Amino acid sequence: MSSVRHGHTINGKRSSEHGAWHTMKSRCNNPKDRSFLNYGGRGIKICPRWDSFENFFLDLGMRPGNKYSLDRIDCNGNYCPENCRWATRVEQNRNRRSCVYITINNKCQTVKEWAIELGVKRQTIEKRLKLGWSQYDSVMQPVILGQKFKKNEALP
Repeated sequence: MSSVRHGHTINGKRSSEHGAWHTMKSRCNNPKDRSFLNYGGRGIKICPRWDSFENFFLDLGMRPGNKYSLDRIDCNGNYCPENCRWATRVEQNRNRRSCVYITINNKCQTVKEWAIELGVKRQTIEKRLKLGWSQYDSVMQPVILGQKFKKNEALP
């Protein structure tokens, strides 16, 4: 059996693209991998085409720069050409299962992005949501210093 030479592992050192492919495979297929529970353990699979590094590389190409890493567009979806991209840390942080998206006037952003845009604390919006406020009121109601709200309390 001959080994495949793709030029992305030299003297045992993997290229960043080959490293991303290798890590992806381990997360999804190796129950001993520390990240397995968040990937393979919850049913995330790799398309058969990407069993081959060469196909993975053909589909995604070179990583655009050092600040990019492999990301799934739908964080609950599988690793496949339609659902993967090279993304920055900021893009990946916006694409987590824990992110809450709010749409107001056809503009969809994370809670953190709304907080930054409007100059309020992220925790204020999160607490309002937890208390049962509507998404609109949680984001758009002005902050009144010292005012405390209880669950389901009517808004002014």
